Amino acid sequence: MKKTKLYKRLLTGAMLFAMTVFSLAGCKTTDSSDGAVNYENSSETKALVVGDRDVFLDEVFVYTFQNIYLRGTPSTDWTENHSISVKQEVISSIRETKILHKVAVDNGYTLDESDYETVDLTSSNYEATFGEELLKKYGITHETIYMVFEEQALVSKFETEIKNDMGRKITADLTEQYKDFQFNTLYYMMFPTVEKDENDEPKLDENGNVIPLPEADKLAIKEQAEAAVEEIRGGADYLEVAEKYGITSYCSETSGYMGSYSDEINTALKDLGDGDCTDIMEGELGYTVIYVITADDESLKTNYVNMLAGEATDGEYEILRNNWLATVEIDAKGDMEGTVWDDVVILDIVKDFEVEY
Repeated sequence: MKKTKLYKRLLTGAMLFAMTVFSLAGCKTTDSSDGAVNYENSSETKALVVGDRDVFLDEVFVYTFQNIYLRGTPSTDWTENHSISVKQEVISSIRETKILHKVAVDNGYTLDESDYETVDLTSSNYEATFGEELLKKYGITHETIYMVFEEQALVSKFETEIKNDMGRKITADLTEQYKDFQFNTLYYMMFPTVEKDENDEPKLDENGNVIPLPEADKLAIKEQAEAAVEEIRGGADYLEVAEKYGITSYCSETSGYMGSYSDEINTALKDLGDGDCTDIMEGELGYTVIYVITADDESLKTNYVNMLAGEATDGEYEILRNNWLATVEIDAKGDMEGTVWDDVVILDIVKDFEVEY
C-alpha cells in the first residue's frame, strides 16, 4: 500500500484489533469538549460516495475509532497534525476497502463459516471496548459495525489468497532458478597492512587515501596471516585465531553463493568444504583469509529464495492492486458530501473514548 504502516493495519488489521481489545470491555468515556454536536443520527448523514456506494457518517466513525485506538496517542499529546492524518487515513481506508470489496465480490470471493465466526468476535469486541453509551452518542449501530468488519474480512481474505497464489508460483520459479546454486557462510579475516588511527580505523592522508605500512611491517603481517592459515588448517578455532592476532575488528561473517563474489574469491573458494580456509589474498587494505563456515547450505538457499519471492510478490501484487483501485474513479474533494467530514472535531472523539487501564 502507499499509506503508512498504520494505514495497512487499519485496512486489514481487524483481527489484530480484536485480539488487542478482547479484554478491554467497559471503557470510561468523557463528554466532548463543548457537547454541542449531536451525532446520534449519523446513520442518516451521507459523508461521501465511493463509486456508486454512499457512505454515511456512522460508518466513517467506525473507521475513525479504529484509527484513533490503534494510534494510541492521548489527548494531552494530540496535535492538529494528528487530526489531519486521521481524517486523510480514514477516508483513504474507506475508499480502498469499498473498491477492493467490490473486486472481491466480482471475483466470486465469499466468507465461510469460520470467517463469520471471526467477524462475530471482532464486532462484539469492538462494541464491548467502546461501550454502548459512546457508540450511541455517535450513532454507531451493531449493524454498521458488523458490516464494516464483514467488508474488511472479505478484503483481507481476498488479498491474502491472491498474494498466496502469486507467492507460490513465484517461489516455485525461483526455486527452479536457484536449484544448482551453492550457498555458503563465510568468515572474512583481514590482516591490515595500512596505518590505523586511535579508533583502529584506516588512517587517510590529505588526499583521502589509505597510508600503507613500510614493506618490512607488511612482510611481518603476511607471516602472521600465513601462520593463522596453518593454525586453522591444523584444527584451531578460527574465532580464537582472529582474537589471537588482534584482528577481530577487521573480520566479518557473511553469506552468499558461489559466483556472486569476485573472480579471485570464487576461484579461491572452489572445492572448499566446511571448515576449510583459503590461502592468503593480498588487497589494498591488507591480507585476507576466508574461512568456510558452511560450504553448501540448503536452508540458506531456501531463505534467500523466500526473501526474493516475498519482495517479488509484494511488487507484483502492488501493481495488480493499483489496477483494481483505478477501476473506480476518485474525486478527492468532489466525492465528499459538503463539509460533513470537515466539520467533525477529531480531538473531541479522542477525549470521548479515552480510557484508563
